[in-house]
Amino acid sequence: MTTKPSESKEAHLTLMGLELLSKIYYLYRTAHLYEPNNYLFIQQLQDLLQTLDEILVKEKKAQFQLRATTLLFNKTKLKFSHVNYYLFRFIKDEFTNRQIASLTFYPGVKEKEVIDFILFLKSSPPKKEKSQLKPQDLSLIHISEPTRPLYISYAVFCL
Repeated sequence: MTTKPSESKEAHLTLMGLELLSKIYYLYRTAHLYEPNNYLFIQQLQDLLQTLDEILVKEKKAQFQLRATTLLFNKTKLKFSHVNYYLFRFIKDEFTNRQIASLTFYPGVKEKEVIDFILFLKSSPPKKEKSQLKPQDLSLIHISEPTRPLYISYAVFCL
């Protein structure tokens, strides 16, 4: 039985998406324990940046989109099992609490931008107000918000 090229590309995107998501999750968890100047935080950050760079060389962007109960990575549905379901819960909860529809990383993303983004996730979710990140804070990380409470229609707001 041969696999179609599109199937192998989807499988590769799924693996890359899950790996990147796990690196984001581990850095997020580390940020709850340590300051950004701590050695363990820096190691996790470097690991995330390396993975992100490898993906961006191949894909030109790394985008997570949440649509109701589906998480897409570069338009490919991520498949979760009981082993990695915590990753889906993490991103779904964070995106839902912060009213984020998608998160996109572009080539050239800086270490400071990733740190600012992780610290933003670490902070308490806003009650009703929009995110506290300013457009100049993140030039190569884009966060989009739903245009209404439903996950049907999306608008992109570059931060």
